[in-house]
Amino acid sequence: VNLVVNKAVATLSLNSLAQTYDGTPKVVTSTSSPAGLTVISITYDGSATLPINAGTYAVVASLNNSNYTATPGTGNLVISKDVATLSLSNTTVTYDGSPHAVTVTTAPAGLTVVSVTYNGSATVPTNAGSYAVVATLNNTNYSGSISGTLTINKATPVITWATPTAITY
Repeated sequence: VNLVVNKAVATLSLNSLAQTYDGTPKVVTSTSSPAGLTVISITYDGSATLPINAGTYAVVASLNNSNYTATPGTGNLVISKDVATLSLSNTTVTYDGSPHAVTVTTAPAGLTVVSVTYNGSATVPTNAGSYAVVATLNNTNYSGSISGTLTINKATPVITWATPTAITY
């Protein structure tokens, strides 16, 4: 008589599936039921390399144990974009006949601003007036936008008179 002993069934669960981008590799952990079994591998989109950038990654945890079998634990790691801070400058200028764009800076520095609109248009204004400004950031790892107002003040006119020529009688 042969005695056959089948492996017991274990369950794998994934943890830390929702994280926010911060420039560091993101780790998903796995727990087992029964507790304490060693997960042999966790992959992200089929790779053992830990993801850093914002996005969604398919995660698979596998078990290799002589006494237990488990269906791989699966889920999606979602790394959300971090929020960048945008600020506007050069928002009050005086009319001089030239277009006046606002300056947009980002924190962290150097992120690319995708669009700046003035009263809903991408055209940079020239004429005196107030313009609603919206600047929007689109980056792999950061999101953000800012609203403000560009004011182009009227120029102070300068009136000059020609020096009259002397008339001699």
